[in-house]
Amino acid sequence: MKNKKNFSLLFKLRGYLNEPSNRVVLLFFAFIMIASFIIFVIESKSPESSFKSIGDWFWWLIVTIPTVGYGDIVPKTVFGRFMGVFVIVFGVAIYTIFSGLIASILIDMRLKERRGLAKVHLKEHILILGKNSNLEKILEALPNFLKTTALDIVLVNEMSEEDFMDLKSRFYFYNLKFVYGDYTKETILKRASVETAKHAVILADTHGDKDRIDFDEKNILAILTIRSLNSNISIICEVIKDEKIKPILKAGANEIIYNGEFNPVLLSSFIRYPAIPAFFRELIGDLDNPRIEIEEIPNRFIGKNFKEYFKYIRDNKKSLPLALLRVEKELSVNDILSGEGAIDLFIKSKLQEALSSDTGEEKKYVINFNPSDDYIISELDNYVFLLK
Repeated sequence: MKNKKNFSLLFKLRGYLNEPSNRVVLLFFAFIMIASFIIFVIESKSPESSFKSIGDWFWWLIVTIPTVGYGDIVPKTVFGRFMGVFVIVFGVAIYTIFSGLIASILIDMRLKERRGLAKVHLKEHILILGKNSNLEKILEALPNFLKTTALDIVLVNEMSEEDFMDLKSRFYFYNLKFVYGDYTKETILKRASVETAKHAVILADTHGDKDRIDFDEKNILAILTIRSLNSNISIICEVIKDEKIKPILKAGANEIIYNGEFNPVLLSSFIRYPAIPAFFRELIGDLDNPRIEIEEIPNRFIGKNFKEYFKYIRDNKKSLPLALLRVEKELSVNDILSGEGAIDLFIKSKLQEALSSDTGEEKKYVINFNPSDDYIISELDNYVFLLK
């Protein structure tokens, strides 16, 4: 093992020295070290020498390379000063080279970040995968629902550098990062730190010239990959075709948004009640001022009737309680199997298929609309929908 490590170091050193610029830097550095040490040896023999120890030599060398020294320690002999001229010239040259190298590394890091080629180092962040017309609307709406702009958000798609910089300038209040590439690939998702992400929003990736029939299939593959890397992440996925709802839920999505899900209701209701579409637009269409909120029910109302809680909300919050929400967390397949292999994924898929209902959905939310006045609020009633 030791021989292998030595061989690896020698191989890397040989690769480093193959670059002409690296050989020049090494030559300059070697010359400076040798010349400065010769100065120390010669100067230390002079009675008037400022070089009293190795420490003095090292201090003089350090301050001479980027500058011309502080004057506290200087060569006294003619030969020492002659060699010192070369140390100063070559020192300034090597200092300039190293400064340019550091600047180049920093610029390269910034360019990689802007182009989406850098690794993102975040935890508990939000992933938004794919790009379509809803992306900007989501970025606009998030602060209104989460009540904060202190959000770490990573975009994973194939947008251009110019498009990302435009989004970053408009949504400057976010810590907005970008990873370029196909979000179904494990390497791309790892660059976005999917292992430590908290939420994933998967859009129908309609951006650019792409075949519309592949959107849902692509998102199914992305969900399977995400689940193999992070079994605890919360995933919501936009669906184009209704026949893909079951497969997407079975792949591991926690929730889906069906593209056009409410269109039939709104279109047909307009014929009988023309005001209904306007009502829903006012209710949920204003991203700057959302009318619907979800609030946790205080423990002091457990065991009391809904009428009493209704009065409390109306008097203190000036809002209208619409429905009670129960969040029923069941033992999921992901809690049982957390492996990353193809066999685990296959077993997960089959178990989810066997455990799911006829609609292919695992029931998680029970919504009780407009409870009666004498309805007793129980410990299972976690939240309430409020209309502001």
